[in-house]
Amino acid sequence: MNNYKNSYRVVLLSIFIDIIGFSIIFPMFPDIAKYYSTIDSENYFLKLILQTINFFDTNPSSNLNLVPVVLFGGIISTIYSILQFIATRFWGSLSDLIGRRTVLLISVGGLTLSYLLWVFANSFSLFLLSRVLSGIMGGKISTGTAVIADITDTEKRVEGMAMAGMVLGLGFIIGPAIGGLFCIVDLTYLMNKDSILSLNPFSFPALIAFLLSFYNFIILYFKFEETLPEEKRHQTQKTVYNILIGHNFIKPVKSFQVSVIMYSFFILIIAYSGMEFTLTFIACERLNYSPLNNSFMFIFAGILVAAVQGTFVKLYARKIGEKTMALYGIAFLIPGFFLIGQIQNSLTLYSGLMFIAIGTALSMPTIASLVSLQVSDNHQGKVIGELRSFGALGRVLGPFSACFIYWKFGSHSLYSFGPISLLIPLFLIGFAISSKENS
Repeated sequence: MNNYKNSYRVVLLSIFIDIIGFSIIFPMFPDIAKYYSTIDSENYFLKLILQTINFFDTNPSSNLNLVPVVLFGGIISTIYSILQFIATRFWGSLSDLIGRRTVLLISVGGLTLSYLLWVFANSFSLFLLSRVLSGIMGGKISTGTAVIADITDTEKRVEGMAMAGMVLGLGFIIGPAIGGLFCIVDLTYLMNKDSILSLNPFSFPALIAFLLSFYNFIILYFKFEETLPEEKRHQTQKTVYNILIGHNFIKPVKSFQVSVIMYSFFILIIAYSGMEFTLTFIACERLNYSPLNNSFMFIFAGILVAAVQGTFVKLYARKIGEKTMALYGIAFLIPGFFLIGQIQNSLTLYSGLMFIAIGTALSMPTIASLVSLQVSDNHQGKVIGELRSFGALGRVLGPFSACFIYWKFGSHSLYSFGPISLLIPLFLIGFAISSKENS
């Protein structure tokens, strides 16, 4: 890593900035839904989303004020995740062919443009276009993770992944906080509302995301040094066209170990994202939590994840081993799910969050490191892109399957099914990945 210390620092800072910009929008989904429903109620795409919400909201006893706005955020996030599922593999494979630096610049440049569209999104169609472009250009995390794989040896790989996980966690704390704080600043008075491009009530947070992303592009352009030299690049994929037509979006790299890890991660993310998405539902239902109370939950979990990844995982992953630490992480998630399913007070809720945060901190970076160790240097972008792609697909299926179970059968059923499903990746990684595959 000594030859690429500057690139390592730059890519960690870049991931951190990227996640802040990405997560700024999270607290604003309810107000965004209300705003565009008011000013653009005849929009075709908005009507389609609202029809989908009505389909899922089949429980007459549910909180009708809560369900539509949360499901609106879920649908917008699902659109983003579907695009991520398609795009992350492409960007990862492309970075193996043309290098990490070029792909990072294209990805961040596209994200910057998407935030600029959001600044001037005076219609729901323009807002949706900004989210679509953001999803398509979201190859940053997979390529950034491949950079870490490039510049770390097998013994220090998991430490690098843990640091990436730590900055991700910190970004997810700061981004929503910025969005929640600055969404009260309304810039609409600065421009004529009848012009083709005009400001909206969320333009100020969008402007912050744009400026952060633009700064991200600048530091990458001037400070980032290529970590995949030409002699190490994948030579069998001659053109971008070959990458596009060569994808099987369900079948990963032809390796038994890689396939086991990919499908285990896929099942894990389905369960995890379903829990993550419905957490605010159950907190509102059982404890009457407000949006402010909900933000404290995520801040608590984010700080704990960042702390564990930045200390325990970084210090002890090599001694314990990636496989063993990943298994510990999945095992920690199981009681966390169970406790949240049983919550009657805040103590039980935060106890469950503690187990989930520790499980997340232990499992996510070690699974990324474990899959990275299964392939050669010139396939790092492809395999990590595939891992992120499977994660994105899990984030498509997880929230809506969880919502269906939640509203049809109740929260107890959902949080009983979640821990059971986690036994599958626990078994697959535990018995199908041999100890010698673990560094």
